[in-house]
This record gives sequence, structure tokens and C-alpha cells, in this order.
Amino acid sequence: SRVPRIQWSTCGKTLARAVLKLRAAGLPPTAIGMFDEAWMLGRDAARMMQTVTGNAPVMDVLSFVVEGGSPGFSPHRDRQPEDWTPRGFEPGVATTFHPNGAPKYATLWIALSEATPENSCMHYLPATNDPGYHQGDPEDGDPMLVAFPDKEAFQAIRAVPLRPGGCVIHSHRVIHWGNQASESAKSPRVSLSFSFNDPEFEPPYLAPSSLPFPDLHSRIALVAAQVFNYSSLSTADAPGWAVVAGPGALRELDVTALKRLHGCFHLERHRFHASYQREVAAKFLALSAASDGCQLDDDDDNDDIVDAALEMMLEADMQAAGKKFHDDFDVALSEQQGRENKSQSRKGTKRKRKKTKTTDKMKTPRKESA
Repeated sequence: SRVPRIQWSTCGKTLARAVLKLRAAGLPPTAIGMFDEAWMLGRDAARMMQTVTGNAPVMDVLSFVVEGGSPGFSPHRDRQPEDWTPRGFEPGVATTFHPNGAPKYATLWIALSEATPENSCMHYLPATNDPGYHQGDPEDGDPMLVAFPDKEAFQAIRAVPLRPGGCVIHSHRVIHWGNQASESAKSPRVSLSFSFNDPEFEPPYLAPSSLPFPDLHSRIALVAAQVFNYSSLSTADAPGWAVVAGPGALRELDVTALKRLHGCFHLERHRFHASYQREVAAKFLALSAASDGCQLDDDDDNDDIVDAALEMMLEADMQAAGKKFHDDFDVALSEQQGRENKSQSRKGTKRKRKKTKTTDKMKTPRKESA
């Protein structure tokens, strides 16, 4: 079907300047989600995506800044079977598309500034040149090696330059990335993405009734959780994490900053779907357990934070009527819990936690478009 022309309710260039000011103040680019103007774009995008895909907002909102000389996200798909099978879908890719062929999860990526090959515009491998798009990727091995088996395969790559306010829609299965920006790029590339899906495929993070303009407490909690969730990229895709985190303490996984992000979400967690609560809690526990990256000090306050995260996961599972929402970090979480059970109890119910190292098998990062 023909994609309708979209008329934005606010100026992309104005938002780009605001993102850069927030970033200069030490905040992550996604902090733009605290302002009405970002949600105005989200409302406009939702109208178009309802027409194009039939999907509704999942509220997976993220903003990115790529500076000259820096790369964007590495090549990846937004969703893999481990993301949808815990929700009752078959592992086959076909179950993630509507009968008319539209994806049940799709992202609308907006260029707030000019996006060119010079400053890291989006790049795609068309589905017709990607064996894993419909067939699925091998359980072991790198999907990129299947997609690019020889040098001729790289000829299929498509760059998508956009003017400010231009947008591109891609499905959860398309391989996409941002190239490394040239040192001579005239300006940073600033973008904002909104994701849309079938609510049965992946529940919206916030109640749909909160749209089009969630209240300020919900916005702050969502921004904090989104940035915190993507901090897991610090090891899997460090350049991708840099374009999300910004130049401040978050990029270095500053413990205090990460605790504050988690705390902002934890206070307002009741506003969010159980599956999203569990995802945030699991990623906090995984980061706290990892010896590389976020390392919490061994003290009573931090034990309280970890206890709160574990409690949040339990509450989320109970809200979901016992249905588990597994994610990439369940292995790390179970390992951490095993170590804690073996450790000596401290001050009655306090937990003594040790530094450990976790590893994940190689796979495409879950998210996101940059």
C-alpha cells in the first residue's frame, strides 16, 4: 500500500537543537521524551503507522546522536525468536507477520537533523537479499555471515539519506545500522525513533490510555528505563551505546548514574506493564552481577537495591498470572542467584554479593535503530 504523506505537528530541527542542548548538559538524548514536542511527533507517527501496519504504539522511544568520526549502531535485527517465543508465539518468523504481510513490530525512524552517509544515515539490507529475514537465523553462528557470504553481497546494501523531518519505516526483521560518520561531517546526526506493534505480540510499556501525552512522572520513568535497558549494549555494541548514552557519566557506566535511572523507574513501576517491569529488573541485576561494566559496591544500600529489583521481578510475574517473560539476561540472573545462595548470610536477611564475570553467546543485539 502507498505510504501516506505525513505532516509533522512540530519542527524536527527545533527538536534536534533541543536534543543537543540536553546532551550538552550531560543528559542522554532520549531525555527529549520528557517534552510534549516529542510526543507530538509520536502522535503523528501513530496515525500513519495505524494506516500502514495496523500496529499501535509500544512506547519504545529512543533518541540518538552520532558525532563526526563516530559510528552508529552495528548491523542488527530488532527482534529475534527469544523475544517472542516466551509470549506464546512459535519460533518461526512467519508468526511475527500479519496475514497481509505487515510486520507485527515495526519502527518509524525520524531524522531530526539531516542524515547522510557523511554523518551516519541509516543503511539496510533488503529482505530479498537476506536469507534470514523470513527463514530465521542459525541458532549458532553469526547471522551477518549468512547475510553477507561473499563480497558481492555487499552490493545490495542501501543507504537512506534523509532531510530533517524525513522518516523511514522498517520491520523487526530487517538488518539495519548506522555507518561511521566522517570526521569532516558538518553536523551531528540527530534522530528519534518510535516503535509500533500488535499488542498481543508485545504489550505496550504504558497503558494506551496514557497517550498521546503521558504525564510527567510516566515520561521520566520511561526515559530512565529506556536508557537503562540499552546500557546492556555497553559490551555487545559499545558504539551503539555511545550514541544512546551521550558523552556524560552514563557512557562509562557510572554506578551512581545507573542507580538513579533505575530508581526513577522503580518509584513509578506500577504505571508499566508487567513484562517491561521484569525486563528492567533483570537487566539491572545482570549489570550489577557483571564484572565488566556496572559494578556495585558491596554494601547494605546496594543489597537493598538488588532486593528491590528481585521483588519487582516477582511482582511482575505475579501480575502476568505466572507467565514468565524471559529475556537475554535470565542466564546471568540465575547464575547470580546461585552464587548468592552459596554465599554466607549477612545481618540476617542481607545478601553478600561477589564480583563475577558473565558471558553471553554471540547473537545480534536486540535493539535498536540508530
